[in-house]
Amino acid sequence: MSWKFLKKGTTANIYIHNSKKFIKKIYLPPISEKRKKYFINEIKFLLLLQDYDQFPNLYFFDDDDYTLIMDFCGASLNDRSIEIPFDFSEQIYEIERLLKSKNINHNDIKTKNICMAENKIYLIDFQLSELVKEDEINNGIFFKKILNQLHQQDRLHKPSCISSQF
Repeated sequence: MSWKFLKKGTTANIYIHNSKKFIKKIYLPPISEKRKKYFINEIKFLLLLQDYDQFPNLYFFDDDDYTLIMDFCGASLNDRSIEIPFDFSEQIYEIERLLKSKNINHNDIKTKNICMAENKIYLIDFQLSELVKEDEINNGIFFKKILNQLHQQDRLHKPSCISSQF
């Protein structure tokens, strides 16, 4: 497989496969206990969510060199040139509903961790996620902030799509 450097993150370098279908995430040394936890969390939560299309599939992990291979989910919403799909709020609500059904707090919901490919929205980067009790789930607050932020940037098609469902 041939990989090309895509970007440097805080905890890992990201490479994209020539097919543009997969990414390789290699955690940066030194591998502290904190980074080990991030690596394990990413694996754990991607496996918990593998039955849903809104999250990347995990294909491979190597705990010797702290490497993950997963789906490439497109560009992040940080890229202001991305046109937000008409059903964005519905897709975000579905992601929030799926996380809630699994009692998962993502703990890092921001435009950088929401990606889009072919008008499909994906949530990525589960290294800070945790399982919580049902009454401790707070993802909706962060999704609503993102909807408000995109609305303020005039990136949403309809102002009414800021849902009260959160």
